Amino acid sequence: MAAFWGHDWGMRHFLWRGLIAGVLALVLLPHGALAAPKPSPPKLSAADQADVSRVEAYLNQVRVLKAGFTQVAPDGGLSEGLFYLSRPGRMRFEYAPPSPILIVGDGTWVVVYDAETKQVDRVPIAATPISVLVRDRVDLAKGSEVTGVRRRPGVLEITLVDPDNRDQGSITLVFADQPLELRQWLVIDSQNQITTVQLHDVVRDVRLDAKLFVFNDPPVTTQRTR
Repeated sequence: MAAFWGHDWGMRHFLWRGLIAGVLALVLLPHGALAAPKPSPPKLSAADQADVSRVEAYLNQVRVLKAGFTQVAPDGGLSEGLFYLSRPGRMRFEYAPPSPILIVGDGTWVVVYDAETKQVDRVPIAATPISVLVRDRVDLAKGSEVTGVRRRPGVLEITLVDPDNRDQGSITLVFADQPLELRQWLVIDSQNQITTVQLHDVVRDVRLDAKLFVFNDPPVTTQRTR
């Protein structure tokens, strides 16, 4: 992930990096970053493919969503906040104090604001994994690869990787089953460190203020566009 944001971003921002990766998928490295031959993708069974289709159908039904989240960092550190989604193209991660981070997807950009340093970073949504879940139609095979489908009593897990950079880590989406509901995601990075995000108090089809997805630059900020 540091390859995407730059090593100067610093370890203090590891928490939000893990979160945004967990929502959508792994941050993509430039094509051709790995010279080694890529192994063939695992073959999914008919049951696996059926469950992937069920998950896609469920995600495509989620147009508007509000939830609380609890994030557990690899070192055990906790952070909390509110997550908002309005498809297509809009999302917001509102971290509770003492975290200074706010993340807003406005339909064109993902904006990351650090209130402590007054720094603003912008990344085109289309150039990041954010597009997987906020585009008008969710297709998990577009820009990612399903490498595992695991079933436990009442739980369904789908694991995804970037097919061009499998050694950079994975994202596992965890759903309650029957009925399906997204409950958490786990991100394993290239150093095998795990960040977990759990959702709670999920509300769908709620009316959200459009201003949630608009970021107005505060005065005296440092701007970076990726």
